[in-house]
Amino acid sequence: MPHTRFRFLSPLVQNSLKYWPVICLVGARQVGKSTLLKRLDHRSYLTLDDPGTAQLASSNPQSILKPPCSLDEVQKAPLLFDAVKLDVDQEKRPGKFILTGSVRFSNRTLIRESLTGRAKTVQLFPLTCAEAAELEFENRWQAQTTQTFQVRVQRKLFERILKNGGMPAIFSARSAAEVDSYWRSLIDSYVYRDLLFSVPKNAKPALALRILKAIAEILALGELPTFSRILKKTGGTRSQAEKHLIGLEDLMVLQRVSSLDASASLDIFLPFDTAFFLSLLEISNPQHDSAVHMACLQIRLLQEFLATQHYADVPSSLCYAESPQGRPVQLITKDRKGKFHLYQITEEPVPHHYDVRFLISLSKKLKGEPYVLSSTQVPLSAHSVSIQPWEAVL
Repeated sequence: MPHTRFRFLSPLVQNSLKYWPVICLVGARQVGKSTLLKRLDHRSYLTLDDPGTAQLASSNPQSILKPPCSLDEVQKAPLLFDAVKLDVDQEKRPGKFILTGSVRFSNRTLIRESLTGRAKTVQLFPLTCAEAAELEFENRWQAQTTQTFQVRVQRKLFERILKNGGMPAIFSARSAAEVDSYWRSLIDSYVYRDLLFSVPKNAKPALALRILKAIAEILALGELPTFSRILKKTGGTRSQAEKHLIGLEDLMVLQRVSSLDASASLDIFLPFDTAFFLSLLEISNPQHDSAVHMACLQIRLLQEFLATQHYADVPSSLCYAESPQGRPVQLITKDRKGKFHLYQITEEPVPHHYDVRFLISLSKKLKGEPYVLSSTQVPLSAHSVSIQPWEAVL
């Protein structure tokens, strides 16, 4: 059953409780935060999804603080943060509170950053392919060479995750209609319910939905969803579009990826899950066409990288680059030693030399390690580039 999957974030949470009085556990709605919390031993659990608990947390927050305890969906009672701060200042010992939320805790969301220096923030992502396959945790990104790894995630599972996404409740579903119904309901929750917490003033759900659909449509055209392209498709004022785009980021349903040249105008915004992306397009097949499939590959591999680095408690540096001819290197990372690793994602088992010229020249410029992640079933070497199956890094 999906709900029995072990989450790779669990050891990091358990270890952090030994050192921090407060752990802030964030993640998009339905990624599995509540399930993870309930599996922690010797802690009371309260959720602010319960109206009575939410009302008590707003009127008398100190009354529900009985450590060690876990408090779910705390963005619904911002006064809790000051109460937790006061409690921790009176007795600062590790493991007192875990606070979860479906929105990032920041001044932007009108949730005061009261817990600076008192809390560690961790994020739960949709299931990784290794979690779905019930494998051991491995950080295969930024290795000296991926050729040392045996591919352990089957192509069939990888393609299923591309289609169904990584949400624990639905990733193993066999019915496309069931997946579609699930995501339609969840998207409504994001834009008509959760958006009110990430854009607390003058939220416009219809605009947020237009932004999400615009991003999906731009990707389906084989283009990169920069702010200017999103604004052109959605209309409205620049400030309103920017505010709602940031609000969707704070809900963790969009991931911003910066350009290598550090120009904010070239930042791109990607959906956090492939099935979310497909649902916005109102299609169910990730192989609908080449552009859609490529977008699904980029979204999935991006999330795999972010989740793996986060669960390993490794600071992640991530950007992308695009040649003047429009050929992208989708993932560029830098390891702890400052060495660049460049990943170009392609559908062809062995890309033509012309298609990897930008990857090769950029890797030489950055003195980095170039890789192609492709549909090949076995590691190859061509054009002085290591070509790996998509699954080699999973």
